[in-house]
Amino acid sequence: MKGNHRFIITLIVLGFTKFSFGQFEQIDEQARVIKIKKQTIETLAGTIKQLSSDPVDQVRALYVFIATNIAYDTNAFFTGSSSAIDPNDVLHAKKAVCQGYSNLFNAVCSELNIRSHIVAGFTKGYGFNGKMDGKSNHAWIAVYLNGKWSLIDPTWGSGYLNQKGKFVASFQPHYFMTDPTLLISKHLPEDPAFQLLACPIDVKSFMLDSVSIVNKVRNCKTAHYNYNDTINMDYSVSDSLGIMRQAKRTYDFSDFGAMGAAVKVLNLAWQKAAILNDQTIRLEEKAMLVKKVMYMYQLSLTYAKKSKAGEAKSVRNSIQENIDNLKKYSVALEKAMENK
Repeated sequence: MKGNHRFIITLIVLGFTKFSFGQFEQIDEQARVIKIKKQTIETLAGTIKQLSSDPVDQVRALYVFIATNIAYDTNAFFTGSSSAIDPNDVLHAKKAVCQGYSNLFNAVCSELNIRSHIVAGFTKGYGFNGKMDGKSNHAWIAVYLNGKWSLIDPTWGSGYLNQKGKFVASFQPHYFMTDPTLLISKHLPEDPAFQLLACPIDVKSFMLDSVSIVNKVRNCKTAHYNYNDTINMDYSVSDSLGIMRQAKRTYDFSDFGAMGAAVKVLNLAWQKAAILNDQTIRLEEKAMLVKKVMYMYQLSLTYAKKSKAGEAKSVRNSIQENIDNLKKYSVALEKAMENK
């Protein structure tokens, strides 16, 4: 989605990690000398494994490598043109917008056998005018280490845009495993579970100033939400059910996340629909699959109808077209089953 990769960069001094910066001094030095030339996802993961067997150190090395080697693609941001999204393309181009940064980080984590999740959401950064435009504008990372989830923003970790809109390469260590209580002042996930807060805030609260938000979270007296259990449940069920759970939370949380919820379910429907082309599957199995895919398309359409994003109409039209085509396929399938 265009909204996911037109990321807004800024420098925020507020967000600090729960680690002392000196803790990573050695791994940081080693990560900075990794050569980006001719790297692939596999070779980069292999190099990082050689630096340390500790998953936290590995994720830190990845963060430093990406933040010091990948520049923010200001041309794509200001013109709306395409930017490198595929992880290997990002390595080759040495520049990206937030989706490219996050895709690269996520892909290397997968090679390192470290669970990670791309978090879509809204951020208050360069160009923020005090309003939300109906859709997400950024992507960052959640990682699961030592039995708990933590938040990392490799894009904001690489630098910031100055007042003239020029990218300033400047390593920002405080966007590595940032305290969620602080990060929430500038980063609001579509899925409230990825706030990683026992007292998640709502959209209205997010529009307050940073100090007020942090105080609101810290002074919460009714902590009730176990985000760790919620997210881990997503990963304990089937991939499809996990995505559906995340989409439902996203849709229920806010209007600005409705498009993200719609796209999550739509992509899932596309994946399932592709299986219908498999000629080895029995017609009866295809009929059952058609019902599941139809449900997903219709659910995606319901989510998209709530969205106020500029592209919502075209997305709704695309979903409806898929529904119409699937109905035609269903009729043809029924005839084939009758003539069997």
